[in-house]
Amino acid sequence: GRVLVWDLDETLIVFNTLLTGSLQLHGERPDKEKAAALSGFATKIEDHIYDLAEREFHFTTLEGRNHWCFDAAVEHDDPSVDTSKHDFASDGLTRREEE
Repeated sequence: GRVLVWDLDETLIVFNTLLTGSLQLHGERPDKEKAAALSGFATKIEDHIYDLAEREFHFTTLEGRNHWCFDAAVEHDDPSVDTSKHDFASDGLTRREEE
C-alpha cells in the first residue's frame, strides 16, 4: 500500500477563496458570472469532501470529539515515571502559553 501525505493549508485557502468569491486571478477578481461558477464548483467539491469524510472517516460521529491536545494528554500521564533527571529545557518541546 501507499501512504499519501498532503499539506492542506494552501488547498484550504484556495478552496475558501472559491467558496467566498474572493479568488484573484493575476491580481484581479473574476467577473460575477465566473465567480458564481467557481463558487458553484467549490460547493460541489465541498459536498464530495463531506461525503468522503462521512463514508471513510465517520465524520458526523467524530465531529466535535477532537479534543486531543496537551490538556487532554494529562489524563494519560503516568505519574509513576521519574522525570527528575529529564532535561526539559533542551528536549525540543515547548509549552503553549495561555491565551
